[in-house]
Amino acid sequence: MILEQKLELLGIPSLHIQWLKATNLESKPSDYLIIEDNEKQIIPVSKIVGLDLRGNPGHSWWSHFSQDKGNLPRLGFLIKRMVILGLDDFKATYMMEEFAQDLDLLYFPAFDFYIGTNGSHRITMAKVTNVEYMIGNVTVTKEKL
Repeated sequence: MILEQKLELLGIPSLHIQWLKATNLESKPSDYLIIEDNEKQIIPVSKIVGLDLRGNPGHSWWSHFSQDKGNLPRLGFLIKRMVILGLDDFKATYMMEEFAQDLDLLYFPAFDFYIGTNGSHRITMAKVTNVEYMIGNVTVTKEKL
């Protein structure tokens, strides 16, 4: 059974899988400074557009999930966890603070988007499973003058 079929059986709509294939990760803008450090926030997953160290900008979320690109070797563990918990319970873990401790993101107010800097595996799975919101540690940036 191919990966797409497995996800569909778990409840991921085929339209969302097509979106994952068509949507490429973006790179972190250069020339930005940190202005507020690590405040725990509720983050709209739709505004996460890339992964800093483990992602490859210009390549799709799907290519990272299928491990054709990026460096995300622990996705298998999260997939097994999703199968055990079920899709809805797995998605619910993203709003539990105990699972947010190593989810770190940079926020770029000028662009109104986030780039993941830690927790790339979980961020990728949040994108794959179409999680609406997640709790994570956010560092706000500001453009250098």
